[in-house]
Amino acid sequence: MKWFLNGMDLLCIRQSLRQKHHRFNQDHIRLTQCHYRIDAFKTGSSGSGTITVTERTHGRSSSDTVRFRDVNSFDGITKANLENSSGYSITKVDDDTYTFSVSTDTATTGNIRGGGDRATAGPATIEN
Repeated sequence: MKWFLNGMDLLCIRQSLRQKHHRFNQDHIRLTQCHYRIDAFKTGSSGSGTITVTERTHGRSSSDTVRFRDVNSFDGITKANLENSSGYSITKVDDDTYTFSVSTDTATTGNIRGGGDRATAGPATIEN
């Protein structure tokens, strides 16, 4: 069961608080996976490695590192690349979207939504 507050996943709220205050211990950080809506990822133009992520009221800042899990391959971008264990440094576009660039794949068609219905995001490493 997922819990929501004003339409925002409470796990995402917990992550936003952790990012802003760095007070949560390791047990709390394990609970900070944000579940995305179906196909929350969108490729840039054909030949581009830029991906736009839609995450409502994400609370993230440019240069934050985000690691994605349970993402499906789409538009020429492989699951392995999307789930890079080091995560990706993001660029905040607005309160609901941010971008990152994959290192080895590029969009085949471009401007395609994908990623599936189980994708999550969280910190690349656990902070103590």
